[in-house]
Amino acid sequence: MNTRPTRQQGSALFIAMILLFMISVMGVTAMQSSSLEHRMATNAIESKAVFQSAESVTEEALNSESNLSAAFALGTTTPTTVKLSLDPESPITSEAQLQYVGSGIVPGSSIGVFQGLRFIASGEGSIDGVAGAGVAQGAVREVPAN
Repeated sequence: MNTRPTRQQGSALFIAMILLFMISVMGVTAMQSSSLEHRMATNAIESKAVFQSAESVTEEALNSESNLSAAFALGTTTPTTVKLSLDPESPITSEAQLQYVGSGIVPGSSIGVFQGLRFIASGEGSIDGVAGAGVAQGAVREVPAN
């Protein structure tokens, strides 16, 4: 049997190359998608951490009797600054401005017996000085009337 080799067209090679190209494109797309999702998750975590640091510093400012006394002593024109150090190695920094804004009647108390000292604390947190979040809270401190 004397068979002559037939001329091959190379269609199997061409189809294999197309399949390899399609798989490569799918792999690159999956890598880009996972990279984007990683950045989104990191940003979400950092923004929540910065917001919580801003909230923590305002709570610290409003819950410390010495901070409230210092703000009251400065009067309504000058705010006092409170800095909160979470961790010395952390890139997150937070700072609050605490200001006395006046006095008034405390709801539910006897008029003339107690007065309410009103304070506003505005806190800001940032990470590496780039991303930031802010929070403002008010509080009333009930004290005996003068």
